[in-house]
Amino acid sequence: MNNEEYLKKLQNIFPNLQFFRIENNSLILEYGSFFKMPLTHVNLSFLNPNLFYLSPKEIFQVIYILELLYKNSLTEQEQDFIISFMNMYLTLNDFVKSHNKEEEEMHVSSLGIPVLNSYEAAFMNNPASKIIQTMINNHDNEILSGKNKQPRLVRTNETVANFMPMEEDLNLIDYGKAGFTTLILIGGAIISTVLYITSFIIGH
Repeated sequence: MNNEEYLKKLQNIFPNLQFFRIENNSLILEYGSFFKMPLTHVNLSFLNPNLFYLSPKEIFQVIYILELLYKNSLTEQEQDFIISFMNMYLTLNDFVKSHNKEEEEMHVSSLGIPVLNSYEAAFMNNPASKIIQTMINNHDNEILSGKNKQPRLVRTNETVANFMPMEEDLNLIDYGKAGFTTLILIGGAIISTVLYITSFIIGH
């Protein structure tokens, strides 16, 4: 099943995917603004379905990072985007851990899908993975040394990642407006979600 067909199946399950479509192997999001990127490597059917509980913009950004993992070289803008994404992810992760925000643990986990993938053998030596791993290592070292005090997360409207370098006419994606209130079940919910989607698609 190709990405376009699979997206249509997923849209019957995940409301946030109603804003997406696929045309000519490109993923398009119309959600306040227009966003588009080619799906060169990512197969939607292989993604953790918990990803699709995130906000539409967060889904788009995670998939974009996953695409960057495959690249053998990155533009300066692509590197900056990964750094901005990781700064947002690490700050939110620290906040959730230090404040015992259990209801947002799976939100952070879903945002961290590219982080986990960066440690897979196929990506280990690619530049996107190296940036992610370096930032994780530096962050961990700061915590161990006491320099990182896991600062309180302050939600603002400031742009964390201020560009999306796919096409010239794209508007900016604003992490500050993406929100951090998605509630996703933990533990067994992952397995049950996968089983439900599989049975739904097979049954249709």
